Amino acid sequence: FCPSAQHSVYSNSIVDIFCSLNQNYEIIKKLDCPDPAINTRYIIKFTVTVQKVLLQYAENITNEFKRFCHQEETLVCSRIGCFRFFRVFLHPRKKKTISPDCSEVFKELQVQLNHTLDELCVIFVRSMHLPLPALGCLFLTRSILCRIKSVGHFNITVPSCRAAVEQESAMILQPLMDILEGTLSLLNRACEKSVLKRLLKVQLWKSLLANFERIVVLPPPNDVKGPAYFYMNYMVNRPVFSPQDAGIIGQESRNLSVRQCAVLEAALCRIKDYFYGDGSGLRKTFLEKCQNMQALRHALSLYTQTTDSLIKEFVRTQTSQEEPGIDDPVGEVSVQVDLFTHPGTGEHKVTVKVVAAKDLKWQSPGMFRPFVEVNVVGPHLGNKTRKQATKSKRNTWSPAYNESFFFILGNEVDMINYELHIAVKDYCFARMDAIVGMTVLHLRDIADIGSIACNALLGRALHMDATGWTILKILSQRSADEVARDFVALKSNRRAEGFD
Repeated sequence: FCPSAQHSVYSNSIVDIFCSLNQNYEIIKKLDCPDPAINTRYIIKFTVTVQKVLLQYAENITNEFKRFCHQEETLVCSRIGCFRFFRVFLHPRKKKTISPDCSEVFKELQVQLNHTLDELCVIFVRSMHLPLPALGCLFLTRSILCRIKSVGHFNITVPSCRAAVEQESAMILQPLMDILEGTLSLLNRACEKSVLKRLLKVQLWKSLLANFERIVVLPPPNDVKGPAYFYMNYMVNRPVFSPQDAGIIGQESRNLSVRQCAVLEAALCRIKDYFYGDGSGLRKTFLEKCQNMQALRHALSLYTQTTDSLIKEFVRTQTSQEEPGIDDPVGEVSVQVDLFTHPGTGEHKVTVKVVAAKDLKWQSPGMFRPFVEVNVVGPHLGNKTRKQATKSKRNTWSPAYNESFFFILGNEVDMINYELHIAVKDYCFARMDAIVGMTVLHLRDIADIGSIACNALLGRALHMDATGWTILKILSQRSADEVARDFVALKSNRRAEGFD
């Protein structure tokens, strides 16, 4: 696999393979068969031979590629470059100068080699895996970001504020850019241009954005051995390890201010421009429409909203939370819900009657004491009762309750902005109650008719899309907000394993 020349991006294996194939093709041409049908048959057989040889070569390279990744990057890139050569070689052979059968074989072969090339790029970039210093730099970026304070009134449209944001975005990205510059310079020397773009597009760009979200924008709660581990390993090897750097390890994740969100937005633009490289890098349309980039910008647009606004958005967008109960039910609960709006004040009232639970799937070594807990979820409930529960029953898997309670929702928004989160739990004395199953009733589905009696299937957890999880991550950082804490705990809970 040595390069075929000093500045070549292909290896000697390419020369060996195509020398052999060309010799065979020359033999077919020298036969000069007068029967076109027989000659076509020879060409088709030769085409199939080319397909078998290149696919076997691709399989051998793929099987050994992880071991190759630990060698010098130039040699690794030369192996990836081999597949680029195959694609260039096959491209003109799909055209009408050859028979349709041969063209179809070459077309299929090119698709398979494209897939292999993408797979090798993924393996190679994952072996680099935004190395330890890069992950440490991202956590350092988070540390610097947390030190940016909002002083006075901040308005991004004011030129002085915009200039300050641009300066601060460059400051928080400086450690990361130093690492990226070295990595991309190395790849640029080792790779042919099209292979470099594929490496950037297939994995490096997406990997960077995913880690940027996980560490900087939406760090997960209680991530003790995640980003902090990389950050500490990176920081202790720096010449200067300041007390502020050490202190950030023990800090809880906290909500970002409007100014910090503006700095992050500017930082994302800088990263995008860096990968665009004034037209020499990835296409601007690809960078703009990348799902990871759009998700980050959507998260930043949600970041500065109030807790009530985020919960309202959650209720509006998460309309399929009860799906796990439909696919894999662990029981059902029978309830009756009545809605009432005061004609004078507009205040909403929800009355819930828990009739019974049925067919609960639960195996417990001790006594089973199921009860039903009902939470109302929506905006403007901070000073109102949000949770009610029935009494527990003993050792019955189809308990009857016939208990009623009500919730006052206020008159700030319509009733369609609320939902009922219903869970069956096993009462445990002196420790946390165990979840048997849960479901959600959306008041938007009941608002027009005013009343409903139904049997709701219980699931092991709730279903949420990317927007739902983003809202949960944002609210999980508002540790001083009781409503946010309760909401995150409610929606992230799931049934434990081992009780079936």
